[in-house]
Amino acid sequence: IELVVDNRVNRSTLSGNGIRNAVSLQPVLYIGGIPNSNQINLTDSGLNSYGFQGCLSSFIVDGRLLDYQTALVLHGKINMNICSDLNKLCYDFTCIHSGICLTNDNDDGPQCDCIETAYIGERCDKLPNGFYFGKNNLIGSLEYVMAQSRQTEHDIITFGLQTFSISAQIFRLESDLNLYYLEYEIVCI
Repeated sequence: IELVVDNRVNRSTLSGNGIRNAVSLQPVLYIGGIPNSNQINLTDSGLNSYGFQGCLSSFIVDGRLLDYQTALVLHGKINMNICSDLNKLCYDFTCIHSGICLTNDNDDGPQCDCIETAYIGERCDKLPNGFYFGKNNLIGSLEYVMAQSRQTEHDIITFGLQTFSISAQIFRLESDLNLYYLEYEIVCI
């Protein structure tokens, strides 16, 4: 048996005790769950009793696409429509570079919060514009004066960097009277 999900192939081999000859796709293949009249004890197997919930498409058996319309006429307990609802969900691959996937109730679909990734773009997949320091061995510095002094319990400083240096000063944060400072450096040991 070969199961392909999101282009990942999983193979299982049926063997032993004649199970290979006993299991086949004839006469009935149940898709999405087992009808109540055929329910086995699913709680022992860890499966839920209500079956698959979601959108299933492109179901191919022996190279032939499942005829959904015929199956619906015979056993129509499901809805046939376009699987657009699933485009509104967050998946592991929706946002990259540790972007945070956010969903909302409108039809926009998921959005990626890239603020703490050092990337931009719809999926946090593009490099942003930044400040290029030290090009041609020139010393560079940028002074950013806060609009107003503020006291907080904690602050979060997030940045992305690419470096040619094995050691460098990244930033320095100073107190109002320059009595204290916090410095972030790359140091090669």
